[in-house]
Amino acid sequence: MLIYIMCFARTGGMILCETLGEHSEIIPLNEVLGWQGKIEKGKNYCVKLVYEEMRGGKIIEQNKDAKFISTNRDPLDIAASFKGVDKAGWHSRM
Repeated sequence: MLIYIMCFARTGGMILCETLGEHSEIIPLNEVLGWQGKIEKGKNYCVKLVYEEMRGGKIIEQNKDAKFISTNRDPLDIAASFKGVDKAGWHSRM
């Protein structure tokens, strides 16, 4: 299964990480490995993980305000998702 990691610019000091559609986990921005170099200074992001089969073009089309979109195949490993975002999976829409 592909997991789409979409980042939307938001105000506030937290990243909202929606996991498996069952519950939300709040993660302070500075605790997410590697994000400091990916975000704009003074801005924060809301991260939404989408667990459904969908072609990349369609996920971009349906989420036009997403700043970044990445993918990961393990729905239970959020740390791997964030590492994938950090390493190579970013598609910048800024």
